[in-house]
Amino acid sequence: TKVVLANSPIACAVRHGAAKPDISTTEGLRSAFLTARKVAYSDSASGEYIEGKLMKKLDIAQQMQGKAAKIPATPVGEIIAHGEADFGCQQRSELMPVKGIDIVGLLPPEVQLKTEFSAALVRDAGQPEAGRALLRFLASPANAAAIEATGLEPASTPLQH
Repeated sequence: TKVVLANSPIACAVRHGAAKPDISTTEGLRSAFLTARKVAYSDSASGEYIEGKLMKKLDIAQQMQGKAAKIPATPVGEIIAHGEADFGCQQRSELMPVKGIDIVGLLPPEVQLKTEFSAALVRDAGQPEAGRALLRFLASPANAAAIEATGLEPASTPLQH
């Protein structure tokens, strides 16, 4: 009964009022990483991707050693807002509520990683019809605006029975 409710794209941010690098291309993103004094990324799925794959795809892993930091527990946006890093990346939904930063944009499509948020009924659900109705409601196109307002992207898959 798994249904995808939303996808969470990775975005990048700078301190409020700072110049926003053009990250619309992979070359622009690469340049933003390399010209930043310090880069922050989360210790969650997005940070694992940035550290383990993105920096290699951009061919900057070696140049970022000592300059990029995985941030445990604290939202990346707070690190940027406090001036501890001047550029950082995390899920857009995690950056949006942070005061003191400006979101630059999403990672370019060719290097973007979206985290899927899904829901499902367990095999022995006590009220399977009510559960299916809830999943249909949550995945409904009528909820797209609410999902987008949180920084997520609506996505739906057919309910499986």
